[in-house]
Amino acid sequence: MALFFVVCCPYAVIVGAFNKIVTRLNALRSNSTALKNIRPIVIVDDDEEDHMMLDEYFCAVGINDKVTFLINGQLALQYLESIEDPSQLPKLMVLDLNMPILTGSQVLMQIKETPRLKDIPVIIFSTSVNENEKKKCLGCGALEYLVKPITWEEGDRIAKRFASFVT
Repeated sequence: MALFFVVCCPYAVIVGAFNKIVTRLNALRSNSTALKNIRPIVIVDDDEEDHMMLDEYFCAVGINDKVTFLINGQLALQYLESIEDPSQLPKLMVLDLNMPILTGSQVLMQIKETPRLKDIPVIIFSTSVNENEKKKCLGCGALEYLVKPITWEEGDRIAKRFASFVT
């Protein structure tokens, strides 16, 4: 006697989701692609799972096409340097605090010390709830210090906050 299991999710949905993940991972790995896409919100975070989670929130609030994801602070600074027209600079930079190569606070300081970039609003987005880190970042010019969401409601609220810079 054979047992059959029924998959509740249609094949096309599974393939579509898989293709979306592969496309996102390939885009994240391709530095040149990220540097060519000028979009008003730049998220800098070394955790690709966070990128995918944030992309879901951004899709829900309709701004996923306005976001560029970068995987480290050095790439973020290269991205900003590659933008020749000041009117094309991001409307918002969101920096993870703990990243390899350059930390979020190091990137923040370099942005705020560069006359051409200093007016870009920067939000630090971290899992850290350390008050000293928060004070340091706010003292260096961060607009806000937000803790990464745990619930869908928190993520939705944060995505709407980010969207307010481009809507």
